[in-house]
Amino acid sequence: MAYNMSVTGTTPPSAVGGDVTGWQHADGGAGELFSAAQAYYDRKLLERSRPKLIAQDFGQKRPLPSNNSLTIKFRKYNDLSRAISSLQLAEGTVGDGEKMSITDILAAVRQYGNFVTISDLVQVSIEDPVLNEAVDLLAEQMADTIDTITFSALNAGTNVRLAASGADIANLASVITGPDLDYAIRMFRRNNADPFTEIVRASTGFNTFPIRPAYWAFVHPDVAKDLENISGFISVERYASQGPVHEAEIGAYKNIRFLMTTQCPVLDHTGNPIHNPDGVATWVPCTTNATKANVYSTILVAKNAYGLVDLDKGTVKSIVKTPGASDTSNPLNQFSTAGWKLLYTAKILDESKIIRIQSLASL
Repeated sequence: MAYNMSVTGTTPPSAVGGDVTGWQHADGGAGELFSAAQAYYDRKLLERSRPKLIAQDFGQKRPLPSNNSLTIKFRKYNDLSRAISSLQLAEGTVGDGEKMSITDILAAVRQYGNFVTISDLVQVSIEDPVLNEAVDLLAEQMADTIDTITFSALNAGTNVRLAASGADIANLASVITGPDLDYAIRMFRRNNADPFTEIVRASTGFNTFPIRPAYWAFVHPDVAKDLENISGFISVERYASQGPVHEAEIGAYKNIRFLMTTQCPVLDHTGNPIHNPDGVATWVPCTTNATKANVYSTILVAKNAYGLVDLDKGTVKSIVKTPGASDTSNPLNQFSTAGWKLLYTAKILDESKIIRIQSLASL
């Protein structure tokens, strides 16, 4: 029997209302999955998407608030005083002490989702092949959506380095260079930005392993070739010690380690985001943007540079609907649907810990 699957348009982002900030588990009633199958597809949706969610491994994660709030809060404890005069103690006195202070950074949580229509009945079980295939496709779409949201937020930072000290995007004429990377390292060090000292295995999503202190950079595949031409860049297969390595890792330069992803922002010659590079001029090396070459953002981060919603805390839901006796929208029981729904946001927490290098690509 042939199955016919059609895809709906993606639901536009909308503000999350108080009635959708918590998910209700299906109870196995008409048109719903029984709890065991529901748990299986929830887990499958997240596990299938996780390997693609590179940015999830290096952000500060927070669960959604339990009070149906539309806002998630990231809290930062501010540094104590460094003024020597205030730290001097007179003999026999205890000093004035100092109060701890905090900075709260708020971010609005929004809802995203989509579904596919399956033109024949699916079995309400974990063995159904069509339903499993549908959830796989939906998981990939959800992962791309999450990464797009995250990288769009990271690409809005205030620290920008144009390759080879370019004056502006309109006249950018260089691929990424070693001095560009040195500039980013110096900025992090001047700002006392902490490097990462552990790595999260993307395949598990929670197991961490110690690593040599390093900053991380997200790089587009088109820029990866230019990294290989930089003196001092070491490809991952040439690491002296094959300790913990991220699945997306391609190499290192000094204490920057690079992760390759197609989700890194690509801009047109005016600086506006694009998704589909077109025209031969896109690939002409080291030309000015008068030839309409694409501009690539390589995003470098230190520890606690950005925050995001913890996907492991009940913010992702698979939703499978089969025909039910009271379902008037499907009067002849001709189709079932499978979909995903997500509550999510991402936000830069500290501008001093993130920088993007914008460059052309020589491919």
